[in-house]
Amino acid sequence: MGRQNIIVAEEKPPHPLIPLFGFIIFVIVGGLSYLVSPKVVHWLETTNFKLGGLVKILPIEFPAKWPPIAHNLVVTFALFFVIFATVMSVVMFMMKPPGAGDLTMETMRKEAKKRRIHK
Repeated sequence: MGRQNIIVAEEKPPHPLIPLFGFIIFVIVGGLSYLVSPKVVHWLETTNFKLGGLVKILPIEFPAKWPPIAHNLVVTFALFFVIFATVMSVVMFMMKPPGAGDLTMETMRKEAKKRRIHK
């Protein structure tokens, strides 16, 4: 029987500030969405746009019974979901995958060298 090498990854405890980072992103995106929503509501109500010249897309007509804050809140939620999905996609793309840095090339070379010597 040959000698078996078992590589066990050290489990690092999760960093305690990661949930705080997510909460901060959540609050910033929500605040940004709320601050931008009055301008977006005005743009949605005043811009004329037809898809292919046939289907009217803009202007959007909000229900007359709704107060202006309701218009802003609806647009805030829509903006929040779009911006949050975009920001989280960028953040996830930039994060290294779990376990990506566990083995370095030097460690793998040393293991291969040991195997060649012991044969």
